[in-house]
Amino acid sequence: MKKEKGFTMIEILLGIVIVAILMVGIFSYLPKIMENKNLNSISILLNSFYQNQNNYKTVNNKNIIDAHLVPDSMNVDKNTYKIYNEWKGEIQFSSADKKINNNERIANGLYSITYQGLPKDACIKLISANKNNFYWIAVNNKTILSPDYEFKIENVNAICNMNKNNIAFYGN
Repeated sequence: MKKEKGFTMIEILLGIVIVAILMVGIFSYLPKIMENKNLNSISILLNSFYQNQNNYKTVNNKNIIDAHLVPDSMNVDKNTYKIYNEWKGEIQFSSADKKINNNERIANGLYSITYQGLPKDACIKLISANKNNFYWIAVNNKTILSPDYEFKIENVNAICNMNKNNIAFYGN
């Protein structure tokens, strides 16, 4: 009896299922990778753009968009000067003469990048991936990294406990 060559229907379906599972895994992880890359790119671009100045007083969404410092992969509304992250929360840029926890004052000469509406897992991963790039980080108005506050991942896990977290990254 002659054996037929080729794949059976079951083998073909099994191959399609395996490829589909791999694609779902890749596409669910991709936004998280892109957001880490976006934040890192913005930080580098801000530092290089303002390196000849002594402060970041002109940092705001309008100036950041007009200077083309926002990566193309981010959603930008040029009419309202709003920038949105992968989770549809707003991203705001500003100079950072602010108070945190009502008593800790951040020095002049810094800029802030505030991410709004991040889910818990994205909050933890974004902070963990970028903790070495910023001077100060606060989540939901609680400091988790500063010159006087040692970074601990347990604190991040405890503070990133809401479905929509807000993170403020402060750079200099």
